[in-house]
Amino acid sequence: MGRGEKGETTTLGREGSDYSAAIFGKGLHAESVTIWKDVPGVLNADPKRFENTELLPELTYNDAIELAYYGASVIHPKTIQPLKAAKIPLFVRSFIDKDKTGTRVFEGQHRIQTSCFILKENQWLLEISSSDFTFIAEDHLRDLFDLFTKHKVRVNIMQNSAIRFRCAFDHKEHQHEPLIADLIADGFVVNAQNNLKLLSVYQPVITEARKRAHEMGKVVLEQQVETAAHYLID
Repeated sequence: MGRGEKGETTTLGREGSDYSAAIFGKGLHAESVTIWKDVPGVLNADPKRFENTELLPELTYNDAIELAYYGASVIHPKTIQPLKAAKIPLFVRSFIDKDKTGTRVFEGQHRIQTSCFILKENQWLLEISSSDFTFIAEDHLRDLFDLFTKHKVRVNIMQNSAIRFRCAFDHKEHQHEPLIADLIADGFVVNAQNNLKLLSVYQPVITEARKRAHEMGKVVLEQQVETAAHYLID
C-alpha cells in the first residue's frame, strides 16, 4: 500500500508493488525476489484469450523485458531492470497453487524457443502522408515523433514507405483527436482506422503465427523483425 501527499491510503498503481519489491530486493542484496500471481507463472499467452497455453519455466531477463514491452501483463518491464542490474533472480509463482515452482527469470544465455502470443485490442491505425506527396524523409519523421511525444502517444508498430508512414497505438479517450488536428495543421494528410487488434508473436514460427492472425480477421498491416512478428487485424 502507499500514502498520498495528504496522508491518505492509496495503491502504488499498476505493478507498483512488484516494482517496489524489486527495488527493495536490489537495495537489500536479496538472494531472490518472488511475485505471487493468480496464474501458474509466466505463460506463453493469456489463458483468458488463448487455449492450450504453456508455462515458461525459465526466462532470461531480456526475454521478460521484451515480452513486457510487447504487452504481456504478468511482469512490468520496470520490475526487471533493478533485478537485472544486480543479477537477482525473480520467481513468478501462483498463490493458488503454492507447491508449483512457477517461472524463474534470471541472467541466462539461451533465449526461449516457445512462441509467445500477445493480443492488444482497441488499436488505432494512422496513415500519414505529406500534403504535396513528397517523400517521407528524416525531417518529416522528426516532426511526427515530436507530435507523438507531445500527445504522449506510444507507437506499438510503425511502417514507413516512400510517401506514407503508418503506425498503430493504443486508443486513449480524447487522445487521438488533438493529435490528428496537429498533424493536419502541420501539413500532413491523415487517414485513421479504429477498433483494430494487434497480435504480437515473440519468437514466432511464422507459418503458425500468420495462420493464427488470419483466423482472427483481416490483416491490414504485417511486420516481422528478428525475434517478433506483428499483425494488425481488422
